[in-house]
Amino acid sequence: RRNMAIIVSKVKPREIMMHLPCLTAHDRDVIEAKTESSGHYNGMMLLLDCLKRRENWPEQFIDSLEACEQRSIAAEIRAEYNALMDVNNSNPSSRSVVTAHVHPAPSAGHL
Repeated sequence: RRNMAIIVSKVKPREIMMHLPCLTAHDRDVIEAKTESSGHYNGMMLLLDCLKRRENWPEQFIDSLEACEQRSIAAEIRAEYNALMDVNNSNPSSRSVVTAHVHPAPSAGHL
């Protein structure tokens, strides 16, 4: 989120879309139309919204930034993403296993 303003002002949707296989043909058409009608800024905002709905988008987005010569932005996002992943992977509660014994419901005759 910190990099959002930088991303939408420096990255062109048409340049980066070709490096994002997670986007659907429909996503690309809508982003292209938005860019054409409202400019790069709004097109990039829409692209980011579409990306968030796709699997594996962070890795693909970082790789696409590098492919578009936006290495400093890619490096910042990669560092933040890796830190976030480390926090999630080291969180003890994410590795905990909870077991519970479930008692069967009483039969109608016992009510």
